[in-house]
Amino acid sequence: MKHIPKDIIQRGLKQAAKFLAYSYSAFIICYFILKLIFWDRLWVIALISTFSPLILFPTFLLPIIGVSILKKRWFTIISAIACIILISWLHIKYFSPKPINITNSEPSIKVLSHNLSWYKTQSPTLVKLIQQQQPDIIFLQ
Repeated sequence: MKHIPKDIIQRGLKQAAKFLAYSYSAFIICYFILKLIFWDRLWVIALISTFSPLILFPTFLLPIIGVSILKKRWFTIISAIACIILISWLHIKYFSPKPINITNSEPSIKVLSHNLSWYKTQSPTLVKLIQQQQPDIIFLQ
């Protein structure tokens, strides 16, 4: 069995990493362009969108590939910016609490507080007041 030189293996790995990094970057760019044009009306884009966090996860590996294997500064900078954008999008989409829409559902509580003194408030008058106001909480002193 022939011995393969170490230089050929390294060149092959570098070419494979370059091909994977560039093809993955082209795939992500095409995905975002098609997403802007068609949104989820095109079935392929809708299918990819359902798995978007998993499909976008290898973006975190692109700066490492750019620094260690490709040794291209521009690729490393662009992929690092893409990672920052991806982290902020994932944080907003999955980890931030959703704002409460107060305009649609305004909670209200009606409280009735009445000071009952001896001989001043009669029971039928109090019952009529409670039925008329329909409070949620009643305080009688």
